[in-house]
Amino acid sequence: MPKLPLDRWVESIVDWLGMNLGWLFRALSAVIGRTVSAFSALLHLPPPWLLIVALAALAYRLGRWTLALFALISLLLIWNLGYWDATMESTALVLTASLISIVVGIPLGIWCAANRTVRNVLTPLLDFMQTMPAFVYLIPAVTFFGLGVVPGVIASVIFAIPPTIRLTHLGIQQVPDDLIEAADSFGSTSGQKLMQVQLPLALPNIMAGINQTIMLSLSMVVISSMIGAQGIGADVYRAVTQLNTGQGFEAGLAVVILAILLDRLSQKSVGGKRRSRKGSLRAGIWIAAGLVVLLIAAGAAQSLINRSAGGNEIGRQVNFQIIGIDPGSGLMKAAAKAIRDYGLDGWTLVEGSGTAMTAALDKAYSAKQPIIVTGWTPHWMFIK
Repeated sequence: MPKLPLDRWVESIVDWLGMNLGWLFRALSAVIGRTVSAFSALLHLPPPWLLIVALAALAYRLGRWTLALFALISLLLIWNLGYWDATMESTALVLTASLISIVVGIPLGIWCAANRTVRNVLTPLLDFMQTMPAFVYLIPAVTFFGLGVVPGVIASVIFAIPPTIRLTHLGIQQVPDDLIEAADSFGSTSGQKLMQVQLPLALPNIMAGINQTIMLSLSMVVISSMIGAQGIGADVYRAVTQLNTGQGFEAGLAVVILAILLDRLSQKSVGGKRRSRKGSLRAGIWIAAGLVVLLIAAGAAQSLINRSAGGNEIGRQVNFQIIGIDPGSGLMKAAAKAIRDYGLDGWTLVEGSGTAMTAALDKAYSAKQPIIVTGWTPHWMFIK
């Protein structure tokens, strides 16, 4: 029985998307990249001690003194171990992926609850997204969006968005029929029923979906480091490739602390003190609006900083990046030493993997764009 050429079909689809929708991928890459940079600039803006105190106060406001004490001690530990900047980079990635998942997932969940056809189409797609190994998402993500944090965010969104969609749909479906009938009897429109009855009652389910989305996004931090996403995941990956048990334990502990804090704070945001659900929804809208304003301000400040940074023309063409391979290799150590010896301040040696480097090189070569990579010969990339 002849084998179906499924692999060639998939590669043909990926090539067609890359050639015909490249403008869309570039636009998405720019938006996502700026969002991550804005979150990162916002988290790095205050000194670490001030942010630690603010987060501990937030934990005390949402929960009890035990949560505040845990937040204070654990964040001070991350700062003391030297992983503060890396943790903030990973937090920016998680927040961006979670924000995209929420903005896209909640409307899709509402649409699923209102339309059976949409639900029948999305359900198998969500099953596929949740069961496909996360590593598989990395290959097309690098092909479409290059190497760095953007493909990591895209892979995280694909992996993490299903709970938000499913639990939003479930929460709306579980609204009692007698309340819907009461709203209809008072002449409520569909929009009024949704905003004033269904969404407030479905809010606990929606927040549970958001909580799961945040956790799944965080679980992609280490995997995303294999395609150049910086942060605490890169430290874990570096420790694994160099067989550094102590460093791996420290970086892994930072991931665990970040996961516990995000989980508890997201749970306590709606479950700590019982407020009216309508009031919670309103407060969430105001918080989201304030966050958008802060992100815009932080993004503008980051753009001004980037514009004021010096550098030569070649550096600007490649965004002052050298695409590397596995962080534990001797070639990466030699490249890092060369950057120091030649005084290439402001340049970044992007850690990833040999496969990711080759994918980035192939993408740049096909688009006739400049790129600097750490390569060697003989290598199979030269036969392509």
